[in-house]
Amino acid sequence: MPKAGCGGSNRIACSVRGCGNTSRQRDKCRSFFHTFPVKDKELCAEWVRRCRNLTIGNMHNARVCSDHFTPEDYLRDLKHELLNLPLRKKLKPDAVPSIFFNFDEGNKLYIKIV
Repeated sequence: MPKAGCGGSNRIACSVRGCGNTSRQRDKCRSFFHTFPVKDKELCAEWVRRCRNLTIGNMHNARVCSDHFTPEDYLRDLKHELLNLPLRKKLKPDAVPSIFFNFDEGNKLYIKIV
């Protein structure tokens, strides 16, 4: 899935309800932003449900930041590992957002549904 990193003229914001990550947070931007899997209607609907955000508009422009995925949700980038290049973060085809935050308590809630 395509992703966008820090910088650029357009501000990218995470679509997960309560998440404030944007591409303009240069000092602490360690997140990648993944597009919704719009070609797979069922998987896309699951992403929307998990985002708990009723204001998501155009699915083609919506993004979810990498903070909501576990390391197991990503494919290994063997080519870049072997060549000592910066690793790319590509989601597995069935990955769904599974890490959410409890902003009242300041704690992460790990929700992994198999």
